[in-house]
Amino acid sequence: MNNQNKKTLKDLHLTDRFLFDEAMEDLVIRENILKVILGKEAEKEQSRSDFLRSVKLDLFAIEDEDNDVNEEILQEKEAGLVRRSRYKQAQLDRSLLVIGEDLISDLIDSYMISIMPFDLFGSQKFRYICKMGCIDVPDLILEDGSTRIFINTYGKNNEDETPEFIELMHYINETREEAANKFQSPRVKDIHKRLERIRSNKEVEDRWMSHTQSK
Repeated sequence: MNNQNKKTLKDLHLTDRFLFDEAMEDLVIRENILKVILGKEAEKEQSRSDFLRSVKLDLFAIEDEDNDVNEEILQEKEAGLVRRSRYKQAQLDRSLLVIGEDLISDLIDSYMISIMPFDLFGSQKFRYICKMGCIDVPDLILEDGSTRIFINTYGKNNEDETPEFIELMHYINETREEAANKFQSPRVKDIHKRLERIRSNKEVEDRWMSHTQSK
């Protein structure tokens, strides 16, 4: 039996895919996380439904906490994860289109956000915001409305991020009451309150037990 199977639902952090997926079913948690990550970009969305459907959240989690991600493994993951995000953004764009309508006017801004408890690119940043650019003119950004954001929850550039963003990163890594009590952000506190309800839910616990037994 591996470490994942020994964990109870209460032991899980948001870096565990099971709990993250359950949390994303709560639209308030999802919206709070997106608003902290996207900041001002989130305020540009015209409606709550457009905002939620224009973003796809994913989590690349390290399931076994006893295993370090060494350089060789990270290099192997790097190419695959970046290409995977390209594929998922294409899927997201396709889902935003309305069949039979003008495809261009229906294609609203979309965001593919990958949250990872490791640094995919090695620059020790919390956030890597990527848009399509031009090799010949480095300052030229193609404004096609698509954005991919890679989040490293263990970033070091605190001075570049808001206190609320940094609190969310800490909470994702340490999803505990003790951590939440130290935070000031109403959004992060609300995420914790709603997540505690999820972790106390008998149906969710049953799904977790079934999930671990299937491993």
